[in-house]
Amino acid sequence: MAQKLRRKETTVYNIEAIASTYFLEKELSKKDIRSEMRTSMTPQQTDVAIVGLGPAGIGVVHRLLEQDTDFDIACFDLGPRPEEKNCAVLNDAGCIRRTGCHILTGFGGSSLLSGGKLSTLPAGDSLIDITEDTNDVERTITEALAFFNDYLAIAEPTISPEEIEAHRLRFEDNGFDLNYYDAHVMIESEEKIRQAYCEMCKDLESARTSFHFNTKVVRIEETEDHFTLYTTNSRGEEEKCVCNNIILGVGLSGDVLLENLQRQFDIQTKPSKLEMGVRLEFPRDVFPEIDQGHKDLKLHRGNCRTFCVCKGGQLAPYFHDSMSLLDGHVDRTNLTDFTNLGLRLRLPSSKDNDRIYSVIRENYLEATSGIPIRESYTSYVGNANKDIMTRDESSINYWKPGDINNLFPEKYAEELRQNVIKFVDEVIPEKRHSEVNVYAPGLYYPGFEFEVNRNFEVSDSMYIIGEGTGQFRGILQAFSSGLLCAESIAEKLQ
Repeated sequence: MAQKLRRKETTVYNIEAIASTYFLEKELSKKDIRSEMRTSMTPQQTDVAIVGLGPAGIGVVHRLLEQDTDFDIACFDLGPRPEEKNCAVLNDAGCIRRTGCHILTGFGGSSLLSGGKLSTLPAGDSLIDITEDTNDVERTITEALAFFNDYLAIAEPTISPEEIEAHRLRFEDNGFDLNYYDAHVMIESEEKIRQAYCEMCKDLESARTSFHFNTKVVRIEETEDHFTLYTTNSRGEEEKCVCNNIILGVGLSGDVLLENLQRQFDIQTKPSKLEMGVRLEFPRDVFPEIDQGHKDLKLHRGNCRTFCVCKGGQLAPYFHDSMSLLDGHVDRTNLTDFTNLGLRLRLPSSKDNDRIYSVIRENYLEATSGIPIRESYTSYVGNANKDIMTRDESSINYWKPGDINNLFPEKYAEELRQNVIKFVDEVIPEKRHSEVNVYAPGLYYPGFEFEVNRNFEVSDSMYIIGEGTGQFRGILQAFSSGLLCAESIAEKLQ
């Protein structure tokens, strides 16, 4: 039976120490000291304020620093610097349940502790709908990939058109549509990736930029000619920042802030799509060719789709809205014997999605207080047999047993289950079905799709970029939106 490959004993991160003391005991640079000395009586003045330093925010800073201007930039993020980002679950412990989950927040956002794939168009092609300029999007996606290539070893896809077509036909014969796009893979160790992000952070900090980590933007107010950001740092100290332009690249971790701003500034929105589903985990040798025709196998069948394939990876729950929600992670120099991937139903934009999301959330919190649920595949599909030995091993220790079907409204539970059965029957030999485990929930719901203009502006001098728009996801796509937004701001300020 496959066993999880444990991480090296020389891991340099002390989870408990980080969780309890790093906010108070971190060593401060001179720039940090100057930042910490500011008080609410002396607000910082800046030309551009960026909230969120994931790929979208990084893209803005990178492009603004390239411009031949002298305007100042202040950046705020709920999470830490890259050297301090850590997930207890990925180190075989339980979730610390931070307000700012380190998978979602901090420098690099979810791109640092992720599946390590950089996907190009047509992934995230809603960017083209926003900008109405295919050439601009293609240009900035290419520039985004080049930026990451400057810091990281990234393997280009080497799949031939013939291999793609053979893969497509194989799945089409069984009712699946293959949605192919090039997926570039970060091939360095988790530690080297972290070091690369530290270098990015260092390179972007300059005389014109100030970075404020472990800092929450509590509210934003507008006067006739500027915005005022009210922030709270890790010690509970309140500060202000006055700016002429504000860029919001916060993603899921900033959903409450975005919702408040939507009401406050009467920003035009429509209901967002809702994704609900599960992650399957099984021994890597059960389906070793999963990445041969696509490095991030994307299959569609009706409303269901696969996503985020992590061959040799771990489950990676992130903490959001009082729940641990499932994603995947791979350290390609320290592989496990498992593969995991997501299968989700995607419901179209609807006002009813709020209610459906609330029902799933309530069921989940009642069942396990928001801790991931695991169920054997045979039990999940209703074919459990006590005489069949199911697999006990898991890539993480943070889960509870339970009935996954009870999480979702019956209509969607049945639709999801039938798609899972179809996928497993297609790719996994029946004699090994007992080695498949199902984890839940995979749940993604931004709440809004913001009606941004082609420059990502939602109100005069206020911009929303990246995942926070509710219209697209992806590391390169978020970075691209930051580049395009920064170009429009630079043109305005020059």
